[in-house]
Formats: sequence, C-alpha cells, structure tokens
Amino acid sequence: MSYHGHQSTSCHKSPLRLQSKLKQRLASLATIYGADSHHFPRKKKEEKKMSMRHTGRWICNPGMRFGETRKLKWSYVDFENKILTVPRELTKCDREHRLPLSDFLMGLLKRRYVYGNNSEWVFQSVRNKNKCLSEGIGIVRRVRAKSGIKFTMHDLRRTFLTMGEKLEVPSYVLKKLVNHSVNDITGQYLILDIERLRGPCPEFS
Repeated sequence: MSYHGHQSTSCHKSPLRLQSKLKQRLASLATIYGADSHHFPRKKKEEKKMSMRHTGRWICNPGMRFGETRKLKWSYVDFENKILTVPRELTKCDREHRLPLSDFLMGLLKRRYVYGNNSEWVFQSVRNKNKCLSEGIGIVRRVRAKSGIKFTMHDLRRTFLTMGEKLEVPSYVLKKLVNHSVNDITGQYLILDIERLRGPCPEFS
C-alpha cells in the first residue's frame, strides 16, 4: 500500500500503537496525580512554582511555622466557621492553636483544595499527593538563588510579626495569632476569643 507515492515501511507507527502508548502515559500520570483528576499540570516545574508560592504566602500570613504549615491537613480546616485548628501534637509549644481565617486565607485554601486532588494534606508533596510537603530545602535554595539574600522560612514569620507591630496590633493578640507563649501575669489573665483575634486579620491581607 502506498502513501503519497511512497511505500509504507516499518518506521511508520500504527495509530493503535500510538493510542496504546498515550493511554499508558495517561495512566502513569493518573497514578502520580490521582485517577480522578480532570487535568494534569503542564509542567512539573510550574507545579513546583505554584506550591512554593502558596506555601510562602501562607507562612507570611498568618505567620505560621513552616514545620506546622507543611503538615496541615484538611481535617483541621472548618470552612463554615472560617477557623483552623492545629492540634497540640503538631505545634512547637505543645498547645492547640485555633486560628481565625481571613478572606485572603480562605481564598488560598480553596485554591489549594481544588489543586490538591483529594489529598489529605493542604500542602502535599509535588511528587506524591499522599505525602506532605518536604522539609523545604529546595524552596529555600531557589529563593536564595533568585534573590541573592540569605533567606530562611522563619524570615516570613518574622515579617508577619513585624508588620503586625507596624499595624499596631495589640501585642497579646499578635502573640496569640502566632501561638507564642505568654509568660507575664497580665497576659495569662487575658481571655482572647477567636473573634477578638479575627479583628486585625484583614489588615495583613
């Protein structure tokens, strides 16, 4: 059989073979990103950039520690009441942390939820949705390379506290937002409910 005047050769691949290879490729992607996904990232590099951007924004506002951030689960998020509850075993100070969620943070969480493809982790691993984000060494290395400054994840937490002071957020409220211990007697007497903490949250956005 001829095709445009040329004899067919063994180098012409069968459409069935191409279709089979395509199915195998899609199956491989589904294994990585989840079988229920209706779209796959165009490039792994783009996915990493988005994950890095979301993680940085989250640490900078609400100033959460990176070690706590990367292990957040969707079961900790109350979308209806706009509250995040971090269990005590996950926090550095061994104390449950209830954090009000601003509209900015709610928007970020909703984007993560759509992107997460049924992972239990808010910030899941790029390579495996069933694992949480790694220690972040690669993220820090890339930021340092791009910015030329000695950057650490904790710098974002310091930025949140610094901005809080500039916005004149009461110090006890600021400590409560970042789950710092209050050691003085006056602070220990104060009862700051979740709505009192919610008040200054929009200022950080």
